[in-house]
Amino acid sequence: MENMLLRMLGVLLCAADGSCWRATHVAKKTDTPGRFIFHSHVWNDDNDMRIVEVVYDNYALAHTIKTKNGVQLVLNKLYSRTTQASNDLQQKFRQFSLDTGVLAENILILPPNAAPEKRSQVLTLST
Repeated sequence: MENMLLRMLGVLLCAADGSCWRATHVAKKTDTPGRFIFHSHVWNDDNDMRIVEVVYDNYALAHTIKTKNGVQLVLNKLYSRTTQASNDLQQKFRQFSLDTGVLAENILILPPNAAPEKRSQVLTLST
């Protein structure tokens, strides 16, 4: 099924003022296990996403290369089943981000959020 589509789980994004919104995309599965591609109409960029590591009852680690106008940006995310990722898991995420070229000052651990999804999100961006 080469055209198989995967509906990514919605990601709950929250601003400092407490307002939240859900971001969703439809990703196309590639021949490489754990690799998906999609175009974001909101950001007008192409995304090459890899599910790097998953422990289904604990966390998932995703690595995405976003390309817009020939410029690439790395986005790493750690999804936790709990509202607070463990210190060991956060350290694993930091090391993975450093290993993928993200500068230490660009690694951000978001505060716990008890939103309806009841999961925390850890995010990095590279410049």
